[in-house]
Amino acid sequence: MVKKRVTEIKILQDPRNPTVREIIDAFEGAFNESDDRPPTYAMFYTDRREDEGKVLLQVMALEYESGATGMFLIRGQLWEGAKRAGKLQGFYNANTKAGHLQLAD
Repeated sequence: MVKKRVTEIKILQDPRNPTVREIIDAFEGAFNESDDRPPTYAMFYTDRREDEGKVLLQVMALEYESGATGMFLIRGQLWEGAKRAGKLQGFYNANTKAGHLQLAD
């Protein structure tokens, strides 16, 4: 059995990170497949060196963490340009606009 390497990605506290509404919209639009409505993504500013720290996430699963408004457990696909780069999961607090993600390589 091959063990996957897990990379931690810190979502920096940045006012440009998504709001509660933007996270929900990204989840609702994640499965759009038509030409007139492409899938919706959420963009986070992180501690990664690539792409100025920007991470584009197609939010595939979303739930409230502890039922608190603005605190989410998220899962999705990391996109780099037009290709999928891996599966992500993590925690995001839309109130403080910070959190963390894990990328399974």
